[in-house]
Amino acid sequence: MGVNSRILLLVGVVAIQLSLSSAVLGQSKTEYVAGELLVKFGSTQNEQIDQAVRTIGAKVVQKLKRISVSRLQLPASLSVEQGMQKLAQLPFVRYVEPNYVLKALGNPNDPKFNQQWGLEKIAVQRGWGRQTGSAKVVIAIVDTGVDLDHPDLKQKIVAGYDFVDRDNSADDVGGHGTHCAGIAAASANNGTGIAGVCPNCSIMPIRVLGPWGGSASAVADGVIWAADHGAKVISMSLGSAYKSAAVEDAVAYAAQRGALSIAASGNNASQARSYPAGLLQCFAVGSSDQYDRRSSFSNYGSWVDVAAPGSQIMSSVPNGRYEYKSGTSMATPHVAGLAGLLFSCPGATADKVQQAIEQSARPVGDWVAKGRIDVPGALSRMSCGGGTPSPDPPPPQPGPGKRLEASPTGYVMTQGHTVSAPSNSLVRVDGQRLVVQGRKTSYKNVLSMDVVTTKLSRKNANQLEVVLTGSFDKPGEITAYFYDWQGKKWDWIGKHYLKSKDQKLSFKRAPAQPYISTNGQVKVRFYREAKRWTVFSLRADQVRFYVTQNASAPSNQGIKDKAKNWWNKWKRKK
Repeated sequence: MGVNSRILLLVGVVAIQLSLSSAVLGQSKTEYVAGELLVKFGSTQNEQIDQAVRTIGAKVVQKLKRISVSRLQLPASLSVEQGMQKLAQLPFVRYVEPNYVLKALGNPNDPKFNQQWGLEKIAVQRGWGRQTGSAKVVIAIVDTGVDLDHPDLKQKIVAGYDFVDRDNSADDVGGHGTHCAGIAAASANNGTGIAGVCPNCSIMPIRVLGPWGGSASAVADGVIWAADHGAKVISMSLGSAYKSAAVEDAVAYAAQRGALSIAASGNNASQARSYPAGLLQCFAVGSSDQYDRRSSFSNYGSWVDVAAPGSQIMSSVPNGRYEYKSGTSMATPHVAGLAGLLFSCPGATADKVQQAIEQSARPVGDWVAKGRIDVPGALSRMSCGGGTPSPDPPPPQPGPGKRLEASPTGYVMTQGHTVSAPSNSLVRVDGQRLVVQGRKTSYKNVLSMDVVTTKLSRKNANQLEVVLTGSFDKPGEITAYFYDWQGKKWDWIGKHYLKSKDQKLSFKRAPAQPYISTNGQVKVRFYREAKRWTVFSLRADQVRFYVTQNASAPSNQGIKDKAKNWWNKWKRKK
C-alpha cells in the first residue's frame, strides 16, 4: 500500500468517527466540555501540529504525552462540531472527539436497599485467613478524591493528584470517592468504623470529578498518572454513555504497565454499555443485592464481567462519618479490593488476577458474564496463602429434642424509614442497636424490615421460632410474617403488643419446612403501622432464628404389629 493510500484510509476512519460524534452532539449538548476537543495526532513534527491548531484559531492547553493526545481550547467563534470537521480533514489526525463528561455512578435513592451485608456475602473473612493484602499494592481511586484525614483511611493513603484543580492535594469534594475507598481498603482491627475488602492495601487518591462530573481528559490523565506511579488496581466508579478514545488509550496504557482497570457498569437498569466499563481492556462490574439478584438499578448483559454487592453499602464519608450508598459505584470497589488481595499474592499479574476473579465467581444468572465475586475462591485459584481453603461448613442437622440457633446475615428495609446503626448490630450483643425511624407516607406511617439467615437446615425441622429483642419509642403492635418458599408467599404468623421498654417477642410456626429454603435460608418480616403523623422508632438489639426437632415420638410400627398379631389369633380361634 502506498503513502497516498494510507492517508486516504486514515481520513476515512476519522470521517466515520466524526459522523458518530456529530450524532452524539445532536442528542445532548451537556455531555461534553464546551469549547474543547481531544485530538490524537499521528507521526508528524510539532511544528506541523502547532500550525494546524493555529489555522483554526485554537490552542493546546494540555498534552497527554503518554498517549499522544492534546486537549484543545477552541475560539468562541468555532463550535465543537465545526472544530471537529476542520481537524478531521488533516491527514495526520488519527481521531478527534469532544472532551466528554463522565459522572460518578452511585446512590439511587431507593430506601428498600438499606442494609450492610456485602463483606459477608463475598466471604471476605474466610479470605482473610489466607491474605489481608500488602501495603506495597496500591489501589487508585479515580473519583472525587478521598478524605485525607478520615480515621479509617489516613494511615494508608499514598501520594495522589488532583486533575480538577491541578495540584497535589486530592482531597474529597463530594464524598463519593471516600465511600469507594472505604469499601476497597479501609483499615481493619483499628477499633474504628468499618473494614475494607483489602484492609492492608494502600489507597492512591486521584481526583478527576467535580460537582458537575469530570472531563475525559482528566480521567485519562488520572489513569495514566496512577499507572506511572505504581498503582496495580485502578478503580473507576464513574462513567458516560459516550466512548472516549482518549480514555480507551489511557486504559490500554495502564494495561501495558501491568495495572488492572475496573469500572462501574452504570445505574440505568439497561443493557446499554457505559464507558469506560464497556472498553475491552476494562473489567466491568454490575451490582447485586443480598439475595444475589441484580440490583434494580444495575446495568446488565454479557459485556458486564462480574457482579458484586452494591445495594445500600455502608462505608466511609468525609469528616470521619459513615453512610449507606447504593450503585454500581459501590460494587466496583468490592472488586478492586479483591484485586488488591490477589495482587498481594506471589507471582500475581493483571491477567492472573482477572482470571482468578472470573473463574471463582458464583453463579447469579445470565445478567452478567461470569457471576458474583467470591474472595476465598479467587485466592484459592491464585494458590495464595498456602493450603486448600476449608469448604463452607454444612448446615447443622437438628436431632431429637435439640434447638439450633442462627444469627441473621443481613436485613432489608422494605418500607419508608431512616436508619442509623453499626453494620452488624443485629448479630452481636454489646449494647449497639439497629435504630430505624419510620417515615411518613401519604396516609400512613409504616415501617417494615426483612431479616434473613442462611445457616439453618430444613432436614427434620419441626418448629421454626424467630425471636426479636427490641423496643419502640411509642407503644404499639408489631406483626411478623414468615416467607413460604414452597408457596412463594408471605404467611402471617402473629402479632404482639410492643411496649416502650425492651421486650423479647417470639413468633413460632410448625412445621418449619415450608419456611426454610433448600439452601437453609429463612426470611422474616416485621411490620409496624401508625397513624398518619406519628413518628416512631424501632430499636432492635437482636434477631435470632431457632429450629427445633421434638423428641422422637413412639413408633407406630409396634401398634401395627400388635394389631396384626391380634388379627391372626382371632382367625385361628375361628
